[in-house]
Amino acid sequence: MRSAQMNSAQKTESAVTFFRAGEFQRAKEICEAILADKPRHTQARHLLAIIAFELGKPDEGIAHFETLAAISPDHPGVHADLAKALASAGRTDEAIAAFRMALSIVPEDVSLLNNLGSLLAGQGELSEAVSSFEAAVEANDRLPVSHYNLAKALKDSGDPQRAIQHYKRSLELDPGFATAWRNLGNLYVDVGEIDLAAEAYEKGVRIKWSPEAKKRPTRAI
Repeated sequence: MRSAQMNSAQKTESAVTFFRAGEFQRAKEICEAILADKPRHTQARHLLAIIAFELGKPDEGIAHFETLAAISPDHPGVHADLAKALASAGRTDEAIAAFRMALSIVPEDVSLLNNLGSLLAGQGELSEAVSSFEAAVEANDRLPVSHYNLAKALKDSGDPQRAIQHYKRSLELDPGFATAWRNLGNLYVDVGEIDLAAEAYEKGVRIKWSPEAKKRPTRAI
């Protein structure tokens, strides 16, 4: 029994090696051979799902993620992977349901809350998006992206004053967030605070063209 387990482990490692080398078809064949013997082998199926997307077969990849969710229904990461796969394929309603399933297991996961909020906002479900971003902020008040996301949703839902507060909080945590400065400037214009808008724009432009800006990661939303 131990020998068979080691053999599966070695095959999985080999598949990963081929995958990293860009030899997707060879990696796929190895994973399929593993699953022929052990249909519930999660590592092989997870890699098959990723390979399917690399080969331009999203429906096939989603099917593998759905099988993984059925095999490990209490694993939040599996539902999150399924949600991201569904979202990338434009199946937004199903992606939202999968993110909610993941959150039913880990309700304070900030990444899941932000991802869910982003999808809801994209669907025009602004009240629910605001609630999701508020939960993210409540779970961890020190992540600038959560305040940024909440500010954007509040602005779009017609609450500029609260949006300003969360843009400001985002910038307290990350003063080099150029997009947040620009959005804050736009909000100040909307509420008639022209001097404050000019100050925010100036800071955003100065940061955007600074040498350090090129080294900063790009934020979503």
